[in-house]
Parts: sequence; C-alpha cells; structure tokens
Amino acid sequence: HLRYLGIADTSIWNIPDFISNLHFLQTLDASGNSNYFQGRTDLRNLTSLRHVIGRFVGELLIGDAVNLQTLRTISSFSWSKLTKHELLKNLRDLEIYDYCRVVDQKRAPL
Repeated sequence: HLRYLGIADTSIWNIPDFISNLHFLQTLDASGNSNYFQGRTDLRNLTSLRHVIGRFVGELLIGDAVNLQTLRTISSFSWSKLTKHELLKNLRDLEIYDYCRVVDQKRAPL
C-alpha cells in the first residue's frame, strides 16, 4: 500500500485522476514544482491523507479531512472553495497565498 507519493520537481500540471485510487496514501508531495496545479484536484477518496504539499490554484476537493495535518500551499481562491473547514481540526501546518495572474505588466515611470 503506497503511503507516500512524491512528484516534486516534475513538469506535471495536474494531479492525475488515478491518485483517487490510492486509498492508503498519507502524503502527497508535489513541492518544488515551478508549476501551479490549476485544474481540479480531487482528493476526496483519500481518507488516510495527512500531508498535501504543492501549489494548488484550482479547485481542491478534500473529503474526510479529519486526518489532514499539513496543507501547503493553497491559493486563497481554493481555500474559499473548501466547504468543510470545521473538519480540519488536526491541521497543524497551513499555508495560504494570494494568487494573481499578471496578464499585462507595464512599468510605472519614476
């Protein structure tokens, strides 16, 4: 039974769907990626999940989050979409950031 999945420093843009079949997974480590996970990340079937580490911008679906201890790094948008904050009673490490995409950047004259 796989308990740790490390996809750090890869060029993966979305968490693969097959991950929802890893029911005993405790740690999903996608740290170090220069990419943001912009799509929908469905972790609802991962009831043993304790640590989620990566740059999540899109919708992050977490089911029974009672065991979750680490949630890093999640955008303020993704955090606002989580509906069961009260289930995060064992959360000890939370990192939220404000993600804004710069479409047109111009320099201001001094």
